[in-house]
Amino acid sequence: MIRFTCERIQLEIDEKAILYIETRRNGTILHTIRSAYSTRRAIGEWETILNRRGFMRCHEGYVVNLRHVTRVEHQEAVLENGERIPVSRRRKTALLKAVFISREKVSDTPLKRLGKSENP
Repeated sequence: MIRFTCERIQLEIDEKAILYIETRRNGTILHTIRSAYSTRRAIGEWETILNRRGFMRCHEGYVVNLRHVTRVEHQEAVLENGERIPVSRRRKTALLKAVFISREKVSDTPLKRLGKSENP
């Protein structure tokens, strides 16, 4: 669970519900599956807090939840809900690797080799 303050109210959100965080004028906006929350926390603070929890800085102004990235096209990360998040050229390769690794970790079924049966 992630705790933060939004409009002087303490909130707690399951990190899996967070889609991405973007920089805004005086802080950041935390976008979730159902809503968006304005915070005064800097994007760098979010990056530090969420770094080892399946999130990655993909652009100067964005931290994205790798669980919700379906693919990376050109300079954008495409999320499950269809939203597109900018990806900087210098962070694209690292994002592609991170998305691939996160898919391996959350996979429900083990990878199967083609041409091999499950029974020995």
